[in-house]
Amino acid sequence: MTGIVAVPDAATGTALIFVDAEGRNQIGVAPGANHCLTVEMLRPYEGAIAWADVVVCQLETPLPVVRWALEEAHRHGVRAILNPAPVRELPDDLLGLVAYLTPNAGEAAALAGLPIGDMDSARGAGRRLLERGAATVIVTLGGEGALVCQRDRIVHFPAFKVAVVDTTAAGDAFTGALAVGLAAGGTLDEAVPLAAAIAGARLPDAPPLDPAVLVAALQRLAVIVAPPEPPPETIRRTITLAERAAIIRAALRAAPTIVLQELLRGARDRVVVAVTFLAMLELVKRREIVVEQGTPFGPITARRTTAAERAAAGLTGNMDDTPLDESLESFR
Repeated sequence: MTGIVAVPDAATGTALIFVDAEGRNQIGVAPGANHCLTVEMLRPYEGAIAWADVVVCQLETPLPVVRWALEEAHRHGVRAILNPAPVRELPDDLLGLVAYLTPNAGEAAALAGLPIGDMDSARGAGRRLLERGAATVIVTLGGEGALVCQRDRIVHFPAFKVAVVDTTAAGDAFTGALAVGLAAGGTLDEAVPLAAAIAGARLPDAPPLDPAVLVAALQRLAVIVAPPEPPPETIRRTITLAERAAIIRAALRAAPTIVLQELLRGARDRVVVAVTFLAMLELVKRREIVVEQGTPFGPITARRTTAAERAAAGLTGNMDDTPLDESLESFR
């Protein structure tokens, strides 16, 4: 596999994770082979950084490697996100290469040298990290949401309410979804709620996907990928919720389940992508389909709801009887 290097003198990096009854965690990391990574190993992949819309870094690799990646991103005009975990002391000039810094409260406190106990102290830590060089600081606060700190504003984004089982990797999911939202063309105000929804929907060992949070995530993603200007008249006439819903329904008549990513295979028009997400969202809200994910990294699939599930939701009749004839204009 391209980009995978075996190191003979070190074990694979390992983390030991302790989770308490409230879903909070403590993580002990044995870096192993991660700390054997060198800049020389990365240089052949410089083109991948130049190609990217967003580069994401974290601190499980040696600091010279992180610095090189951030410098290359800066040199190529690519936005860089740094998730400063596991937290360590960072020089100001390195923070100056970061477009978006995404620490949790503990990491922000350590990097700012200020304790965080409430929203006001989180704002103070965010301001301090801006002073140290980061262009934007997004402090993730668990159940309190996320605090976006920029030089001209500080905005609090509330969290989505979920039943917390295990918060492990919620911050990683947040950072990854933030990168996806920004790379898709979303503004920060669009990408942060998307990131919060994904972080809440993908908690380990919780039910695979919280429907309410999934709906919120799809809404945010649909907004991000929606075209900034009205589409041509021919597209407005032909690409409707009814048309995309019909594709989903037909696929589920032909097979017990469908992989959602397959619905968008080959779809290069942003209008098609946006309306497909909106149609999927509408079918989930109407309890016509159920979205599931068997493993954290497995494909996301959809299936038709059973008669029993529909009856439990107070629905009657065949799901194909419910029309979806709203056009894209209904969502402008």
